[in-house]
Amino acid sequence: MNSLEGYLPKTSIHDDLTTRLAYARDASMYRLLPEAVTKPKNESEVKQLLKYGRETKTPITFRTAGSSLSGQSITMGIIAEVLYDWQQFKILDEGDAIWCQPGVNGAVANKMLSPYFRKIGPDPASINTARIGGIVSNNSSGMVCGTQFNAYHTLNDISFILTNGNQFDTNKLGDHEKFQSSEQTLADGLMNIKKEIESNPHWVQKIRDKYRIKNTIGYSLNSFLDYDHPLDIFSHLLVGAEGTLAFIASVVLSTIPDPPEKGTGLILFKSPEEGGIAVPFFKDLGAAAIEFMDDQSLRTAKHFENPPYDPQSIPDDVTALLVEFQEESQDEIERLIHESRTYSEKDSSVIQMQLVTEEKDRDTIWKIRKGLYPTIGSMRETGTSIITEDIAVDTENLAEAIRDLKKIFNVRQFHDGVIFGHARDGNLHFITSVDLDDKTGVMNYEGMMDDLSDMTLGKFNGSLKAEHGTGRNMAAFVETEWGGPLYEIMWKVKQLADPDNIMNPDVLLNRDQKIHLKDLKPMPKVHDEVDQCIECGFCERICPSRGFTFTPRQRIAIMRESQLNPIPKSEIEKFNHYVSETCATDGLCEIDCPVNINTGKMVKDIRVETGNGHLLANLISTHFSLAIRFIRMGIQILNLKQKLLGTGFFNASTKWINQHITSLFPIWPKSGITLAKTPNFIHRSWFLSLSKDRVGGPIPDYLLFPSCAGRVIASDHSGTSSTDYLLKIAENAGIKIQVLESFNKHCCGMAFESHGHKDIGENMQQKLLRQLETVSKQGAIPIILDMSPCTQFLHHSGSKLVIMDSVQFLTEIKDNLQFETSDESVFAHPVCSSQKMGNGDDLVNLVKSCTRSVETSTEPFCCGTGGDRVMLAPELPKNAVQRSVNGISASKGASSSRNCELGLTESTGIKFSSIESLVYHAIKK
Repeated sequence: MNSLEGYLPKTSIHDDLTTRLAYARDASMYRLLPEAVTKPKNESEVKQLLKYGRETKTPITFRTAGSSLSGQSITMGIIAEVLYDWQQFKILDEGDAIWCQPGVNGAVANKMLSPYFRKIGPDPASINTARIGGIVSNNSSGMVCGTQFNAYHTLNDISFILTNGNQFDTNKLGDHEKFQSSEQTLADGLMNIKKEIESNPHWVQKIRDKYRIKNTIGYSLNSFLDYDHPLDIFSHLLVGAEGTLAFIASVVLSTIPDPPEKGTGLILFKSPEEGGIAVPFFKDLGAAAIEFMDDQSLRTAKHFENPPYDPQSIPDDVTALLVEFQEESQDEIERLIHESRTYSEKDSSVIQMQLVTEEKDRDTIWKIRKGLYPTIGSMRETGTSIITEDIAVDTENLAEAIRDLKKIFNVRQFHDGVIFGHARDGNLHFITSVDLDDKTGVMNYEGMMDDLSDMTLGKFNGSLKAEHGTGRNMAAFVETEWGGPLYEIMWKVKQLADPDNIMNPDVLLNRDQKIHLKDLKPMPKVHDEVDQCIECGFCERICPSRGFTFTPRQRIAIMRESQLNPIPKSEIEKFNHYVSETCATDGLCEIDCPVNINTGKMVKDIRVETGNGHLLANLISTHFSLAIRFIRMGIQILNLKQKLLGTGFFNASTKWINQHITSLFPIWPKSGITLAKTPNFIHRSWFLSLSKDRVGGPIPDYLLFPSCAGRVIASDHSGTSSTDYLLKIAENAGIKIQVLESFNKHCCGMAFESHGHKDIGENMQQKLLRQLETVSKQGAIPIILDMSPCTQFLHHSGSKLVIMDSVQFLTEIKDNLQFETSDESVFAHPVCSSQKMGNGDDLVNLVKSCTRSVETSTEPFCCGTGGDRVMLAPELPKNAVQRSVNGISASKGASSSRNCELGLTESTGIKFSSIESLVYHAIKK
């Protein structure tokens, strides 16, 4: 792809095999290996890329989240990812509209609109992952929006670039006239099509009839009836066009009300028919959403903590309706909940119900529904592929369609088929699995698709694609849905807008009637932790290496690719860097994954070392106290060299050694490392020895184990350790803390485990836990650790001991302290382990007790430090901060991990200290 460098900067081109393999997959069941992956940073680069495609006849597929379920975001040509450099947005008209670039996340847009009690109209289940570019290109709708508030009906304005490089903006004065004059062939062609359609009453009626329910199959032909100007017609043809007509550079969407009060119900019925009978009642009552879930869907709740029902005891045929009311007043919500309860109690077919208004309870119910695609996918037999489709029928046909669909599953031998969807709109989704390596499996899939088409179109006059877009897996059925004449109209639109056929070809329109059976994606086994993954991409938004190397989904994808064909030796270095070296392994991806896959576990196993590496780790573990002394001595020496040679020169020198001699040599932080002073807590009058020789004595309130990192890295620039600060704070609060006397011999084992030495890490962990169990009187005394990551790591041991981090401890004793709140602005960062333990808000609240000015990120994020990544791959934490935080005005920061504080200081340029230091300096002494 050297010729591409004549059109785009080299930094925007990625034509190595490793990257191409990672982008060969999306959330669908298809796989295509692209010629190259490009990441154009602005509209100028997009125009240059289109010029290249035009001149070389190379297909171009624009991609944002890659969460498409129908194969819209893969190609054998060039993938152009318009994601991380395309995330600007602007709130307009006091929240009544929002301007977005294609990379803006749907959930983030809603979060920015929430102060105005507004939101975007489309609300797909994947909104936490989906981006505006995909939402508009697929004409997304969702659970609440129906057809009234989908992308098509909420589009205000759009800016797009044609394949010839010409750009138009419907909001720009003069662009309507410019479009007609400079794009005369396209404009005249569209107007001729409009006249042709309007002159045929049968076509007009068919188009109107097709959009009476949800329908995203083919181009949005209703635009020819809804609009009169060629630019307005074309603008709305782009909605749902799946990137086949032009590049969408930005959009303005009208927003819709987001009422502040909500009530949610989950009602279980004996059968689909009986659930279907209840739909009109809730619809007439004004329910904003009425979601349907079958028995198999309900059983997926086994992945959630404290589900609202027992997923293990769901009888066959049980059907759930998830009902949500959204209103301006709590009184109105209470009235609607009461009426729903009264109705359900009288219905003998209802076997269980839960009606809730608390956000936490509502979120639990919605997580079950929104996570169905990946959670159901995870229940498939390992190695099989997921099939998902969504159809729409008139609501009165819903129950019958469900029954017929189950019959199709039975006939075609899909015995794990699951059905759910939007009952309010007659929209059914189904998921099943198939072994695509087996000829019988492929034949069954082909037969099922034919049966589905016959049922949906022939029996119910429905639509074969309600929400997910046409893609590859329905391109062969567009003509069946629309009929030959209107299908040819669509081809005319494609030819007018993209005469060279370079914009995402083979998607949406395809003459090949077997296209949906080709380029199917294999799913080989690679690791027990990740084999459940269906590559939905839900994990990507929170990954610290996104946009830098790979995301969790891409790491899994490339591992699967390596099982199909070994990675060439020439690519091994990049493979290792992208997959292992730049993974923080903190497992924050587990939170966003509906089936709790922690890709970091796979990466840690990849890092498993043998030979000298393992021998050294074993030597360190058996002489741990001495090893810590050597580490301290090494830091002292390197700090001295940095002082003598200068910060910039020393940083550059260590970087050179790391990159050219050994990647194990640390790249020394420009901010340096402040060593923790020798702890003075042993000399405190109330320090109690914990040796086995000592018996009796006063029982402390808490037991404290100083972490390894806390023994080495200071809590702040003063050199004071976090342990010393905790003891001072406890003394101020009248709390007695006892420190483990043999602490210097122990480690929680996390550092060993994250470098692949699982057996050593487990031995260290168990050795520590045995000691803690003894000195805590079998768990009677709560145990504090001064590092959140270590705390969370011990939580996974299964120990019954009460173990808390300093954030939880300080929160517990906060009422015993008197704070002198300052005006100094502080950035609060809950680390990954805090987020996974659910106490991230506690850290922010502690910071709020210390200062009146608190900053934090819009969304939770991983800082990318990953223990030692700040010194082995410093670009990782820099990338994490760049992707997650903008415009920090705070002069200092606070966190609950010494490593993360070091990485954040290096990445943000502001000085981070521990939460212990911040609290100590804020309390009255």
